[in-house]
Amino acid sequence: MEVGRAILGTLREDGGCIWLELENGDEVRVIWPLGYSAAIDPFAVYDDSGSIVAKAGESILAEGSDPASGGADDCGRTEFVVLAEPVIVEP
Repeated sequence: MEVGRAILGTLREDGGCIWLELENGDEVRVIWPLGYSAAIDPFAVYDDSGSIVAKAGESILAEGSDPASGGADDCGRTEFVVLAEPVIVEP
């Protein structure tokens, strides 16, 4: 899978499900860059140094892949994107 496209979307979290709502309204799960992770309660995305880089409701921009199909996650989403660092919060 080639990563090289600008991905812009809004981070969403509900009931333990985390997804990215893309500009076109599609909801995709996220494969985070190496070292990045997301945690619930409170929801936040962390970089490889453990710093918070994004929170629910914030728009993020990152280099990534075109949405691809895969097996459904626990939240029923079958589309996903793979992000490359850095993940930048858009004002």
